[in-house]
Amino acid sequence: MMNIYKKLSTYWIAKSILILLVVLSSAPSFAQDSLAVYKLDSVHSARKSAIVAAIIPGGGHIYNQIYKTSDMKNKLWWKLPIVYGGLGAAVYFTVFNHQEYTFFHNERLNRLDPNFATNLAYSDGQLKTLQEQYRAWRDYSIIAGLGVYLLQLVDANVEGHLMHFDISNELSLDAHPSLMFSQDKNMIFGGGIVISFR
Repeated sequence: MMNIYKKLSTYWIAKSILILLVVLSSAPSFAQDSLAVYKLDSVHSARKSAIVAAIIPGGGHIYNQIYKTSDMKNKLWWKLPIVYGGLGAAVYFTVFNHQEYTFFHNERLNRLDPNFATNLAYSDGQLKTLQEQYRAWRDYSIIAGLGVYLLQLVDANVEGHLMHFDISNELSLDAHPSLMFSQDKNMIFGGGIVISFR
């Protein structure tokens, strides 16, 4: 059973690296970015960032980072460790819990043979409880991995859409306090909100 996990993990790692290399080679280089001025709306696609994130977890964030302009913040340094840490932890706990589930399941099956000698001090009821517990933990680990995968997909898509909005410091809403004097020389504190429509 472990050989299947090793082969599958090697296959998916190789496939992910290959797809990442293809995506990064098709994107414009940073040297070209300094020579040419790209219009973000005509080059960057939020849909493409979602597709890349669906193929390679974290790839959508890398795709968004390539097309960010100089005034946009780099969030890649803290998002990718969360994505890969969450997925790695989910895979680890899924494999570990499945191994434990298989061990206790096989132990229960082997105890049906009257000639089988065991070193475990667990009763049949305890073995069943442990088997069910590890199966539940394995299923929770799979659900957690799917949750991390879907969250990074949604986050890459939302970040791709937000790149097309103006999020600079010069926004269209401005609030400021004001100090006024009434006719009888009393001070009045107030505030103002300025909304400018573009």
